[in-house]
Amino acid sequence: MHKIYLIPQHRPYFRIEHQKFSILPDPDGQNYRQDLAGNWYKLAWFSIPTVSLDITNEWIFKLHSFNPFGFIIDQSFEELGWKHTSFQFSYEERTAFLIPFLSDKSENYFTDFLFEVKKKSRGLVDFFSEFDPRDLPKLEA
Repeated sequence: MHKIYLIPQHRPYFRIEHQKFSILPDPDGQNYRQDLAGNWYKLAWFSIPTVSLDITNEWIFKLHSFNPFGFIIDQSFEELGWKHTSFQFSYEERTAFLIPFLSDKSENYFTDFLFEVKKKSRGLVDFFSEFDPRDLPKLEA
């Protein structure tokens, strides 16, 4: 079985006018599903192995104007995440879905870089909107 996450999330500022989703070779079965986070994906299954898998998506969107900063951040959320010395946010509800992401103990190479960006930022929105990916540290292969 293959979970194919190539479907855009629904937003009020666009409408999908045309969509075409094709999989080659033709799967024995396929359907649309939704995960616990509300993301739509296509589930496809095959009865025999294949040497190739070709997935094609075609979308035509009608976009409406919107303000990308037209949101409100809960002040307590920003204060908890911004005033601490780590980038850990508290979640009121730690569901089974979140546990793998919250208990990740892998080494983080970008912590020093993020703290430098944080020093130059006035708050959480500023931190995210002023971020320049070209400033990311280069990792050695």
